[in-house]
Amino acid sequence: MFGNRMKTAATIIGVVLLILAVLSIRTVWHDSKLMAKESSQRALVAETCALMEKHRSENGRYPETLTALPLAYPDGGSAELLKDITYTCVGTSYTLKTVGYSSGRTIEIKNGAEQRAAPLPPAPQTGPSDGAH
Repeated sequence: MFGNRMKTAATIIGVVLLILAVLSIRTVWHDSKLMAKESSQRALVAETCALMEKHRSENGRYPETLTALPLAYPDGGSAELLKDITYTCVGTSYTLKTVGYSSGRTIEIKNGAEQRAAPLPPAPQTGPSDGAH
């Protein structure tokens, strides 16, 4: 009888540990996916700003839409990322806004100058810390 209780307890502990491992892996995978998407988003914003300045120097004004730019979508980015960028243009000035996928940080850029619209939260932990800062 005592042996059956031990087996049952061991089975329950094993199931609980398996569930915890799956949840941990799922969280790490989800966070990694968000950080990769944010990296693509930041690269796209940087490319967009550079191409807008080039467009302005060649045409005397910024483009009416971001789709007018010959974007290469660096760092694994895609046209889907454009939907998360708000762009307004009035001839020789523009405002570009976006929110980071993993950081939640709002980034606002006006004529190439980045302004923080919200404080930058602490960077997510991606691995064990050695205690160094």
